[in-house]
Amino acid sequence: MTAQLTANRPVIRLRLPRRAHRGILVVHTLSSVAWLGVTLAMLTLAVSAVATGDDTLTRAAYRADDLVGDLLIVPLGLTAAVSGVLLGVGSKWGLLRYWWVIVKLVLTIGGLTASLTVLRGHLDDAAAISADPASTGFDRLPVTLAVALAVASATYTLCTVISVLKPWGRRTTRS
Repeated sequence: MTAQLTANRPVIRLRLPRRAHRGILVVHTLSSVAWLGVTLAMLTLAVSAVATGDDTLTRAAYRADDLVGDLLIVPLGLTAAVSGVLLGVGSKWGLLRYWWVIVKLVLTIGGLTASLTVLRGHLDDAAAISADPASTGFDRLPVTLAVALAVASATYTLCTVISVLKPWGRRTTRS
């Protein structure tokens, strides 16, 4: 932990030890990229369900999407968010010091919130319709589920690009 005097106010900054920082960075990178990969795989399943004329394949794709969504989307998103906050607080980048970190944090929280609400609802609808052999509700699923997954994939891709390029500089502070 380091303390500095900035404009007559002490600023305390927590610095993670190198080994802890690297460990959290690995967890953050793996969970973030896995979150993107799982979302892209789910998008592939949703598009396949739309593109096929086979009801059996459509039902299987939607069931797989629901299963993967139940098991992976939220845990990976939470892991990415928590590890990202830990890195922000415990590294030179800070949590609110650089614009790229702030944008990434907002996108991550937004993506996680949307996964818990919007995406989860579409996946539940798809699973319910797929489980009923007499169901004919497939015509309303393709657009909503595929769009939700496409937006999620684009958001997580943008987060990855921001992490690599770090495009925006430090926020200016007022004296």
